[in-house]
Amino acid sequence: MTPTDLSDNWVDTTLYISWYDHEGIITTQGFDVAKHLSHYLALLFILQRFNHSNWGRCGHPCFDTTRHGQSGISTSLDTKIGEKAFSVDMTERGLVHKTLAIAGRASCVRTCHMKGGDLYTDPKYVIKSSWKEKTRQSEGKIMDTILEKAEGDPKIIDFLPVFIAHEVFPDISTSGIRDCLKINSSPREFVIVVMVKLDGRISDLRGDNLWYAFWDCFHCHYRLWKLGIHHRDISTGNLMYWKDKNGNVYGKLTDFDLSSIRGEPSNNKQRTGTLPFMALELLKPKNSITHKYGHDVESFFWVIIHIILSADEAHWRNCPMSNWGNLGKDTLWEKKTIYITAQSKDPEFQPVVTDLVTNFERFSGFRRSVRSLYLQHLDLLDLQTDQPNQPPENGSSHSSVDKVYKKVVSDSEMTLQQHPVKNRPDIGSDANVFPPLPIPRFEQSVVD
Repeated sequence: MTPTDLSDNWVDTTLYISWYDHEGIITTQGFDVAKHLSHYLALLFILQRFNHSNWGRCGHPCFDTTRHGQSGISTSLDTKIGEKAFSVDMTERGLVHKTLAIAGRASCVRTCHMKGGDLYTDPKYVIKSSWKEKTRQSEGKIMDTILEKAEGDPKIIDFLPVFIAHEVFPDISTSGIRDCLKINSSPREFVIVVMVKLDGRISDLRGDNLWYAFWDCFHCHYRLWKLGIHHRDISTGNLMYWKDKNGNVYGKLTDFDLSSIRGEPSNNKQRTGTLPFMALELLKPKNSITHKYGHDVESFFWVIIHIILSADEAHWRNCPMSNWGNLGKDTLWEKKTIYITAQSKDPEFQPVVTDLVTNFERFSGFRRSVRSLYLQHLDLLDLQTDQPNQPPENGSSHSSVDKVYKKVVSDSEMTLQQHPVKNRPDIGSDANVFPPLPIPRFEQSVVD
């Protein structure tokens, strides 16, 4: 709302008012403050009476950034999500993740603990806030569906995050001002979930631990797809791990914000994913593309390449892939096509640290199988797998999905014979290894 300086001797007195939120920017036509002083005074009168919601703040106390503590001093805020009370660490130390963006989901993750619990024996929790599109199902509902469909299958449940509580705030939405102004809107609403804290991303792992955690996530993803749960956003930030008290590492497939459920209608037709890891076909400017199992498999391919090459910081700075997150879709499609079709031996695309070279070779079977799937068009272009709003045909049993999965796993097992890994106990095989996790089903509530 600042007048524009046009020269040293003359100032434009035209005033523009802009509203910024997670859906975009709305800007008014300008008016001349000098000629319409009464309008300007009326504006100041209105702004003086704004509350937090009017200023665009979410209004939820656990994310009131004006109450941060000073560095080194633990400042927490009490909040209630669903029927459970939590104390949220609002200091810089308690910030686990924050997306630095005005528009979009703007996910923010902070550590917290359950009120009345034992800080030393209870699991550690995190509270995640985001602005989801109203046309998408909430992550909480998707997790609820997963738990129903999985029916306690440990091959799925053990490799997912544990949700504790969930809350949707339909009254905290980007649609309010647009409805008043009669502007077409793709509204976003504020949501919060609380879950058990994990130990980190699999990109932080090396050697055998990376191998096991990666395949834990891959197998879990396949089983979910067979149940009709399509993740659709495989990236380095969504493949995480949990470590038991004996030091054994297990992968966890997380972040179902962009997921879909087969058979349930959706008004959202946008292509989903994180650009550096999106499948090539999804980067093409086509009118309509069904997100297929092979697209997510290709995303796993880009993830493992990224993890291994970025592990050495000095090498990563000179690697072409390090800049992929800054490229447009067309340029990124060209770069990825060159890499996946040429089977590049460019030294910039090769790891230099010894244990990473071993992992690079260990994953060579996986890389070859994904490349062949792309080149032969076995899945990414031709096989019609799992239309989003239709169940599979009788007797099909997702044969194309099985075909892709079995080929990738088979090729990977062959290379594992040349680069074996140490045995790891199955998760939960020792009653003392995997601690009991609370709340087998999370709670979902909607605030009216």
